[in-house]
Amino acid sequence: MSFQKIAPCLSKVETALKQCLSALNAEHPVSVSALTETISHCANALNQLQPIISELVKAEDSQSFIICCVRDYALELLFSLDETQAAYKPRPHGDNIELIHELLEVIDDDEPSPPLASEETSGTTQKTYPPAFSEAMNRYFEIDERLGGDHPETKHSFMVAMHLAPDWFRDDFAKMIEDKGLLPQSSGYLADGTPVYSLEAIAEKAGITIEQAEQELHMMLSVRQELGFSLDGVINDSSCVHSKQ
Repeated sequence: MSFQKIAPCLSKVETALKQCLSALNAEHPVSVSALTETISHCANALNQLQPIISELVKAEDSQSFIICCVRDYALELLFSLDETQAAYKPRPHGDNIELIHELLEVIDDDEPSPPLASEETSGTTQKTYPPAFSEAMNRYFEIDERLGGDHPETKHSFMVAMHLAPDWFRDDFAKMIEDKGLLPQSSGYLADGTPVYSLEAIAEKAGITIEQAEQELHMMLSVRQELGFSLDGVINDSSCVHSKQ
């Protein structure tokens, strides 16, 4: 999969998002009819991204993570604007404007560049995807497009994929979360220096209720059990947590 094939799709998504942003800023409230052409551009660009993402995963291309983020963010926007979508979920336009700015930042900051020759030939720099992870990610994409990101089945499939992800992918994902300021303040740390986050802090940062955070925690624990992973270290006894200095 070449950079030349990825770049035009990213460009189309970026152009459509800027058109959405312009329309959202120009008219309040925004009617769906006023955004029909822009939504169509965005949908077409996303449709072209889907097979590319699948090919990237199969080809074990490390840039697929960035494209996945772009696609998921853009789909979230699309579902909030286009009432013809099965997963249509309207929300305040201010939230959409904020999401567009975040998405454009991802595209601007992380747009993939052509790999160096040394990276193409060196076995030490190659990042590979286990078959089980590739299959889980493709299933997640399919469910996300069909049901939307907030559906429990979508969240479950994403958790499964992340638990099957290789270490380097999880490290990249964690770094992106940290770089974007999406991590809550840690409530303490373990003896080895690992930060610990309270359920309350996680819920506040994610903009959800404690009850919703508990539901997602239980789902995550269930996924770990389904896949045969240990629950050790997932939930820590308060006596093991050191206070922040």
